[in-house]
Amino acid sequence: MPVLASGQIIADRYELLGEMPRAGGSLLHRARDLAFGEIVALKHLAPSPSARRALEAEVRRVQRSPHPSLVRILAIDGHEGVLVREWVHGFSLLDLIRRHRELPAPFALRLLEHLPAILDLVAAHSLPLPGSLLAKIFVRFAPEVSPETVAAQPITSWPAFSLKLNLISVRAALPEPDAENTAMTTMAEERPASGADHPPSTRLAALLYEILGGPMRNARERRYTPLPALLEEGNGVLRRALLDLPSRDCATLWADLVRAEPAAGSPAPPLSVAVPPAEPVWQRPASLPGAGEPGTVLKLTPAQPSQPALHVVARAVFKIGRSLQQADFVTRFLPPSVANDDLTNQLSRIHVLAERAGDHLALRDGNGSTPSVNGTTLDDEPLDASQPKTLRHRALLTLGGVFSLEIIPLTTPAAASLQIGGLEPQAVATPPGPGGAVFFVPIQRQPTPRDTVWIFNEAGFGLDAAQRIVWDTRGLDGSPASFFHSRGSFWLANRTLDSGVLRVAGVPLAAGEIAALGKGQELRISAHTFTIDLA
Repeated sequence: MPVLASGQIIADRYELLGEMPRAGGSLLHRARDLAFGEIVALKHLAPSPSARRALEAEVRRVQRSPHPSLVRILAIDGHEGVLVREWVHGFSLLDLIRRHRELPAPFALRLLEHLPAILDLVAAHSLPLPGSLLAKIFVRFAPEVSPETVAAQPITSWPAFSLKLNLISVRAALPEPDAENTAMTTMAEERPASGADHPPSTRLAALLYEILGGPMRNARERRYTPLPALLEEGNGVLRRALLDLPSRDCATLWADLVRAEPAAGSPAPPLSVAVPPAEPVWQRPASLPGAGEPGTVLKLTPAQPSQPALHVVARAVFKIGRSLQQADFVTRFLPPSVANDDLTNQLSRIHVLAERAGDHLALRDGNGSTPSVNGTTLDDEPLDASQPKTLRHRALLTLGGVFSLEIIPLTTPAAASLQIGGLEPQAVATPPGPGGAVFFVPIQRQPTPRDTVWIFNEAGFGLDAAQRIVWDTRGLDGSPASFFHSRGSFWLANRTLDSGVLRVAGVPLAAGEIAALGKGQELRISAHTFTIDLA
């Protein structure tokens, strides 16, 4: 495993800020996402190809079911050997148990009161729970709070907090530990597995038994040692959940336990979710045209031939296939060679149609009149040429069994009106169509002739260390910059980038400014120059 040092930049995007205590046997780094300024956690992996594929499949499953209580998995880069996830400002239950050895019952019941809902959510989406929950449940605080200080205080004096569950376990993808790492076992590793194949309510009962000071027990053990921390009624609830009949769900188990332990106390104050700032009224530079030219496809041709072109498509139908002329997203194997050309020819000119129908999106195999050659799967399920399948979440699309790409729909139920100073508000469509955009990411860094986005009203982006566009697929508000399609035209807006990073026809865009885009204009994004065309 290579040595990673603070200040090092991984994948032209993540700047390492410091190494954290080892997590699950792998190196954990605090890092800054240079494209969006977000602090993230970066784990360095060295998986075998088979383990990497299994880990990638697990990541995709979790990414399909985003929820504020689940740790966001941002990326897994097999080429760089890293997994990037949301940084949780706080500590894990394992860290807390290491400090206190066990938790008083009122403390634990107040701390974990939102955990049953999280575990029931995981069960509802058929997501797998990690083998050990102690190291995977985090207590998150606001950035200005010192977790070290809080951990030593009674929970009644804690500031607002929330729980976050990390569903991804990287242990299976790690190489065998070296001699130096072998001794670095954790409390969670030393204990027997708590029954990863057991229902969530039993897993919750086992977790409570552990953090309340229960002796180590095998998940199949038919012995229950009463806990001094609980009353007789509370011990009865846990005993039944572990040995007799599991509760219907975690919420039911929790309600039974709280009724049996009246000293649980009042609920803990939740950490409020930050409300994104309202979109500004964008201002236009006086030296640029006040209105855009009509168009449904924005084409950016780079001055440097080594760079891929960029297309932003605002049509109701989006085409995926190998044809450079007919397809929006082009699925060709590059660079050209006999072997790659043979793979490309296993795909149809238009292999898949994506369609916007009212407020939802759908995919179908083929070009609308005939099926594709060699077929298509969406999350391993075949696509039909005559029956479109609704796209509800990010998914893996595989064309002809050879070309795979992730489809990431970041859409809103209705597109918000773009407010531009000096222009009348845009009329809202009836019925309103979706907002946002759909992004397409070939797996394994498969190069493509052009990068294409399907836009409904906005596609946000940031810039990496090489000043290249990185599409904002985080699912958060407030990208540093955005392309908009509004009033039948394309626009480029700068939220937070330095003045001069974006230039339209030589005119710099300051933060808060927006420019209409027209044919023949020169667009500069940092050091990269493009010529604009519209169709």
